Amino acid sequence: MRARAGEQRGLDIVARLLAAACVCAGCGGDGSDARRRDATPNVPVHGGTAVIAMGQEPESLIPYGIRSQAATRVQSFLFGMLANTNEDLVSFGPWLARDDWEWSDDRKQLTMHLRDDVYWTDGVQVTAEDVRFSWEVARDSLVGWRSAHWKRRVVDCEIVDRFTVRFHFDDVFFEQFRFAKEGFIVPKHLLAEVPREQWRTCDFARQPIGCGPFKLQSWEPGQRIVLVRNDNYFDKPKPYLERVVIEFVPEPSTRVGRLRAGSVDLVAAPELPLRDAAELRDAYEEGRGVVKVFSCRGRGYDFIGYNARDPLFASAAVREALTRAIDRQQIVDALCFGFAEVFEGPIAPILWAYDPSLPPTPHDPEGAKRLLAQEGWSDSDGDGWLDKNGERFEFRMMTNNDNALRMQAIVPVQAYWRDIGVKVELESYEMQTALSLREQGKSQAYYGGWNAGLSPAATLEGIWSCEARAGRWNFVHYCNPKVDSLTAVAGQVVEAAESQPLFHEIQRLVSADHPYTWMYYDHSVSAHNERLRGVVIDQRGVFLNMEEWYIPTAMQTAGP
Repeated sequence: MRARAGEQRGLDIVARLLAAACVCAGCGGDGSDARRRDATPNVPVHGGTAVIAMGQEPESLIPYGIRSQAATRVQSFLFGMLANTNEDLVSFGPWLARDDWEWSDDRKQLTMHLRDDVYWTDGVQVTAEDVRFSWEVARDSLVGWRSAHWKRRVVDCEIVDRFTVRFHFDDVFFEQFRFAKEGFIVPKHLLAEVPREQWRTCDFARQPIGCGPFKLQSWEPGQRIVLVRNDNYFDKPKPYLERVVIEFVPEPSTRVGRLRAGSVDLVAAPELPLRDAAELRDAYEEGRGVVKVFSCRGRGYDFIGYNARDPLFASAAVREALTRAIDRQQIVDALCFGFAEVFEGPIAPILWAYDPSLPPTPHDPEGAKRLLAQEGWSDSDGDGWLDKNGERFEFRMMTNNDNALRMQAIVPVQAYWRDIGVKVELESYEMQTALSLREQGKSQAYYGGWNAGLSPAATLEGIWSCEARAGRWNFVHYCNPKVDSLTAVAGQVVEAAESQPLFHEIQRLVSADHPYTWMYYDHSVSAHNERLRGVVIDQRGVFLNMEEWYIPTAMQTAGP
């Protein structure tokens, strides 16, 4: 199909990046399907070292005091929560707590009974004191947990006895259990005396003591973290692996090269370049490789957020025009190799609250021009750029330079905007610098991403409420009182099905305000060598069951 007038320049750039799109691989699996080409039995055995390549080094390993996905992933090997989220994302299973939890008659209290065979790796038993202490830390503004809003409505964590806690809620609502169980449990006996303002930098942050399936053996800054089997883990005979080595490999091509060569066993989403993922998948399917690729709808999406406090972006019509100018489907086809989809709105498509009937804003450059003209923007001097009151439509867009897909997608985005007379300059920084500048309000527009939370109400309160403008997540300063009102009502509904129409309306309201250009919804794409078995991957993530990972004896190596 021919491009319409005014589109060709952007499409030419996309075409140069275009590669054959591929069908998304199935989600889940444990590496033991019929395509396996070796006869090694799928029987879990002890021993061996698994090597994971991560692009970013954790800034700390202390729960509640970190921001990066890298830190959270390593923490999942070291610590535990009271309960797990099941694959359906709405029900739960036991972890540090048993499965005999109880609700009060008025459903404002939840009583949970801890296992009595869980110990910190220093030999001290995990008790209700640790659970209450963790609840206190999670709520403390000096610690500044990014998900502290989870605990806002859990008004007390009562110690009933040594292995029993009772959570008290401010009201009855369908997310109560999730709000209570969320967050790692940390050891009170080691952290009670740490000043909360020093939480992120205390010794524990580099030398954590947990109760998870693995424990920290060593941390070589800039090189690797080495985890070893926790022999006192309560879920015996697991874990099976003797060691997990997490190598810090910033360069994507190096991560993939080592995965192909077999010196790395796993690269997790979103750190696997999608072009490489497609090539690895095809090689495995054709019998030319030993690396398995898994993908499914994940929890991540990328967006361009516009700072509404900047006069340039104060109008929803202007923000809508910028979205209409971009052919997002063309970018997905060109750069995502079938591992993403166009979507729109503040609620992730994997959640029950998502409204699939909401159509994304269409690619409509002529409509974009009309909207901007209505807002007073025109090319008054004939130089090819829109202007208004003597000021050119020009702005700076910030992003993190370690995300290859964003850095690639920015090229056609700039071209699409150029075609409607809008000029944008890119400012790229390493991740922590970009986040810091964003939180300081120094970005006009920001190209970033969210890993969507599993609670739609909490996500809306944390990112999309008027009150959240004072925090770090609502950096575009979005505020719609009607959205706040509907969110408050939806959060009070006891049955999820009853609140679904409210969330659908919220999704439509936020989308109509165009605070973001929602670029694409990622499919979670990870890859691991077929020698690493027992790996479960689904929409909850990659590091779900690391205690069940194993390597057949004949394939075990000493590792780095």
